[in-house]
Amino acid sequence: MTGSELFGGLYALTAVLYGGYLHWSGKNRYQKLAELLIVLLVPVAGVVLLTLVQLFSTFFGINGGHTLEDRDPGTDFALGDRDYNGNMVPLNDVYLLGNSQLKRQLFTDSIKQDVVTNQAILRRAIQDEDREIAYYAVSLLTAKMESLGEKIHQLEEQLKTAAPDNHELMDRYAGCLKRFLSSGYGDAATRARQQEAYIRVLEVLAQKMPEKSIYYEEEIKALLAQHRMEEAAAVCRSFRESHPDDERPILMEIRLHQAKREPEALQACIQELKALPKALSPEALKVLRYWDREVHHE
Repeated sequence: MTGSELFGGLYALTAVLYGGYLHWSGKNRYQKLAELLIVLLVPVAGVVLLTLVQLFSTFFGINGGHTLEDRDPGTDFALGDRDYNGNMVPLNDVYLLGNSQLKRQLFTDSIKQDVVTNQAILRRAIQDEDREIAYYAVSLLTAKMESLGEKIHQLEEQLKTAAPDNHELMDRYAGCLKRFLSSGYGDAATRARQQEAYIRVLEVLAQKMPEKSIYYEEEIKALLAQHRMEEAAAVCRSFRESHPDDERPILMEIRLHQAKREPEALQACIQELKALPKALSPEALKVLRYWDREVHHE
């Protein structure tokens, strides 16, 4: 027997033996295919290499490479486990999956366990052609909004009897209103009522705590969303008075002039922003790069 014949026989034997091992190993089909290709493309040495890797993994307790497909469909992950599972797929990426069954499983499991907090994903799931995904998404979004509506009502009742300086309660109320309005949920009348309540509570918070810029900013954004330009301009002036050397009032005024289509006033704000005696934030620098005429003329 020649050397080449001996090597060929050894190659065939190792390939068959390793193929049998893979068949009974319990690994998923992708791992089996990958390892079989290594064995076939790297004669003999491939088997040696994979054996060493397996021994190394077993000795040091390294995970053997289980994926979502290895999981029992009836088994739920604990929330704590999700942070450490490298095989978890972001729900935004689930739409890229070609496997409709796996896609349905990922969506419905996440929705059933109430771990979907991104309203945009829920709204996208509602539009899904898969009826089961759409059903669970509608059910969860409805339940979330009903719960949030009840919480808003409870806070409104508490505010009626609360002390006028209970800023924490008002802040929680404003936060719930913002979440409700951001969801896109509710009929036009309900949303208009909540929008007005949101603006009112922000106005009170800005008056009570003028040192906090967030309330001014949110009120201006809410007013601009309703095209209430004069009211937004008045809040911008109050914001300037409370924070004379801050970039935030100028940035909000730039937003106002942009909405009102006042290019000259906008450029005046740009010059004020550039003249501030302190370093600007990345957001302010981005605004300068986009709106500053002098930058575009260079």
